[in-house]
Amino acid sequence: MCKKLSLDQEEGCVKISKVNTIANFTVSALFFVLVIGGLIVIVAVLLLVYRKSIRKEMQKEMKMQVSASVEHYFALAETK
Repeated sequence: MCKKLSLDQEEGCVKISKVNTIANFTVSALFFVLVIGGLIVIVAVLLLVYRKSIRKEMQKEMKMQVSASVEHYFALAETK
């Protein structure tokens, strides 16, 4: 800004450039925090979906094992 006006670097120009640098740093830090937060949310959602699918699969497997055990029990009861 000072170069465009062909002025020497006065305190006003230095302060303006420092404010711009701080504002740019704040925006980049905020963007970084938002990206990390978004990634954490995505990973959490994926873990919840994975846990739900594993739970369904485990319940299905347990039902099959219980059915097989019951059939085995009735087969033993019929032979007596």
